[in-house]
Amino acid sequence: EGHHSREHIEYNNRLQALGYDVERLTQPVRRRIAYANKHLSPERRLAGTVAMEHFTAIMADAVLRELRWFKGSDEAMRRIWRWHALEETEHKAVAFDLYMQVCGDRKLLREAMRFSTWFFLRDVTRGVWHMLKRDGHQWDVCLWCVCGKCVCDYGVRSAHVQ
Repeated sequence: EGHHSREHIEYNNRLQALGYDVERLTQPVRRRIAYANKHLSPERRLAGTVAMEHFTAIMADAVLRELRWFKGSDEAMRRIWRWHALEETEHKAVAFDLYMQVCGDRKLLREAMRFSTWFFLRDVTRGVWHMLKRDGHQWDVCLWCVCGKCVCDYGVRSAHVQ
């Protein structure tokens, strides 16, 4: 887990060095975490963690299955993304198992998934928009369509597999 945290810090530092406003991208999440720590019970916070780990595990699964997404990319980047995907998959299982041992309330977990879905999609969309804007591509409809098609195609395929 220490290596995982270090990689996130290094990745964010690299994005900052490339001109992306990492503070702007991470501030809403930090504010939500501070609010949750102050106002929500440990069970609700753990349910939120399980929900977010579920989303990152879905993305990790896509990274591991959809090798075409990395066609033409640097081999070192492919390796780091695959390693990161494996780490995220492991987190999901650990968080869920702990939640089931500590609380196990499925209704609370569903509620956490609803909130997390909203915040996750909002944060990811804002992040992608910021990065595309910084790169001068925010109005590149073809790029948005390609990203949307990859996500939608994967979502439809994975829903049928499970």
